[in-house]
Amino acid sequence: MGKQGTDWFVLSDVFYLSTSEQSGTQLIKRGSEAQGPKEPMIISRAQVLCIENMRDDSDVVKLIQRFKSAQLPVTTPPPPSAAPASPAPSTPRPSPTR
Repeated sequence: MGKQGTDWFVLSDVFYLSTSEQSGTQLIKRGSEAQGPKEPMIISRAQVLCIENMRDDSDVVKLIQRFKSAQLPVTTPPPPSAAPASPAPSTPRPSPTR
């Protein structure tokens, strides 16, 4: 790692989103991953594509606030368009009258 300064961002309290059809969207606090990362997260300024500010009423901000107030689990329901998986079609059986 190079020297810290204007070429690096030092991040703490990092969250990210994970989405799947089964569990919907989950807010993940960095640090619980298998590799065992710890704070701070240091990333090169050259690797940053954009910085996005969020409104106070955004879903992500609300999820982070819930997490910090210990109202767990911090998840959102699956999107309404996600229909439950239908059972596998049954194999047609011969008619007993034939």
